[in-house]
Amino acid sequence: MVRMRIYLLVSLALLTTGCRSLNRMLGVGDGSKAEPIHILGAGQSNANNTVIWSRLAARIETYTGRDVTWNYAAVSNTSSQQWAANIPMPYWGIHPGQPILDYFALKVQATKPTFVCWMQGEGDADTTAPEYASNIGVVIRAMHASYPTATFVTALESFHPEHQGDPRGGQMLLVKEHQALLGPDVDSFRPHYSEPSAPGDGPNPHFTEEGKEKIADAWFEALKPYLSKV
Repeated sequence: MVRMRIYLLVSLALLTTGCRSLNRMLGVGDGSKAEPIHILGAGQSNANNTVIWSRLAARIETYTGRDVTWNYAAVSNTSSQQWAANIPMPYWGIHPGQPILDYFALKVQATKPTFVCWMQGEGDADTTAPEYASNIGVVIRAMHASYPTATFVTALESFHPEHQGDPRGGQMLLVKEHQALLGPDVDSFRPHYSEPSAPGDGPNPHFTEEGKEKIADAWFEALKPYLSKV
């Protein structure tokens, strides 16, 4: 009788362990996989980039073993003031005439991002640090209104041929005020990974394919400390 009871207990234990192992394989029950990580790139033209976000997603997926999705909500040649004012999207935008912040909010609602990776600053040549932080604070509040658990991560990016303002200071101010986490220093990849300029033009704000890959890797390193917490 005692032997039978021990046999049953051992059998149940093995069955439970086997089920948990099977659950881990199938992604259900006690061994279910963690939720996917969702990346939304946002900002100006350098954020409108499949190379950066697809490579970043692949790096995160390899590191965490979790599924990763990516998308972007970026509009070229826009300033932080224009984002904060919710101006109609310029004719070169994805949806011309749609208010730019509304477009961003809809993208946030659709993607439910774990991280919003912000790359913007080239259009703020004359914006002071407090002005920049105030403008992007509007964007962050729109993000939270659309999806409260999203985390805003700002790169340091300020390139402009006639740069007089301090968007980098504004980006650091957002971090200091705990409105954003600190992303990579995108400016550090210039000019070595900048695309060549056309004859007679000033410095090119865009990056080569190799530069985009380097920036994706820098984004991964910036997000890496937080991946186990989401």
